[in-house]
Amino acid sequence: LAADITERGARLHDLLGREEEVKGDRQAALRFLDTISSNMEGGEHTHVQRSVEALVERCQEDIEATKKQCSELSADEKALDAKIRKKRGELERHEKRLKSLRTVRPAFMDEYEKLERELQKQYAVYLERFRNLDYLQAELETYHRAEAEKLDENDRS
Repeated sequence: LAADITERGARLHDLLGREEEVKGDRQAALRFLDTISSNMEGGEHTHVQRSVEALVERCQEDIEATKKQCSELSADEKALDAKIRKKRGELERHEKRLKSLRTVRPAFMDEYEKLERELQKQYAVYLERFRNLDYLQAELETYHRAEAEKLDENDRS
């Protein structure tokens, strides 16, 4: 309690110290209010009333504009939500389709695998024949060299 009293006393002292600074402003405001209240039909009263009405009208216009923006944003949000739902549905359908395509074996796959095995067999045969041909060509070349050497030897003798 003592601290509270001390604090309030200090605050009151500070406020009274600034009394001289705000006294003129306070007096002007009181004179204005007295003039308005005593002179209800005066020009200042009419001016103040018009100013207040203009401010109220501007505030109402701002409120209407804000409401319009809110409704437009709400409509945009609903449209975007609908698009998102639509795209998610499409994504789910495409994922299901992809999954089914991965699990389904194409109709021609059996024939393809059969032809691939046949191709491997044919390639093995080809390699064997190619090696045999290469070997026979080498043997033929060796034979021709040996024959040529025998002919050269017979010609020399």
